[in-house]
Amino acid sequence: MKTLFADYNLDETLSTLRYADRARKIKNKPIVNQDSKIAEINRLNKLIQELRLTLANQELGITTCPKEHEALEEKYSVLQQKFRDMTEKLNSNLGEIVVMHERAEMAEQAREKIRFAISLLLDEFKQVLQDFDSCPEIDDEKRNKLKAIYEKMLGEFFCV
Repeated sequence: MKTLFADYNLDETLSTLRYADRARKIKNKPIVNQDSKIAEINRLNKLIQELRLTLANQELGITTCPKEHEALEEKYSVLQQKFRDMTEKLNSNLGEIVVMHERAEMAEQAREKIRFAISLLLDEFKQVLQDFDSCPEIDDEKRNKLKAIYEKMLGEFFCV
C-alpha cells in the first residue's frame, strides 16, 4: 500500500499508515475444501508410498535422506555463505570505522594545535595593542581600528 505524506493532513496520513500496518500483518492460509475422510486416505496413501520406497532402499542397501533433510542441508549451506559474506562485510566496515576514527582524532588534534596557535597570536596582538596604548604618537583612529580587528578575531575564532 502506498501513501503520500502531507503536512496539512497528518492525522489522515497516520491513520492510513496504521491501516497499512494492520493489513500487512494479516496472514492467509488457503486450503483445499475436501472431505476429511478423503484427505486422510490421501495422506495415508502417501505415507504408504514413502514407507515402501524406504523399505525397498533398505533391502538394496541404499540409504537416502528424506527430502526435508536435503532441503535443510541446502538451506544451511546458503545460510553459511550469507554468514561468511556478512562477516566479510562487517570486517571491512570495521576497518573503515577505525580509519575514520583515527582521521577524526588527527583532525581534532590539529584543530587544538591551531586553536592554541591562534590564542598565542591573539595574546601577542593584545600586547601590541597595549604597547600602542602607551605610545602617544599613534592616533586614536588607528588604535580603534586595531582594537576592532582584535575584537573581530576574538569573536570569529573563539565563538566556534
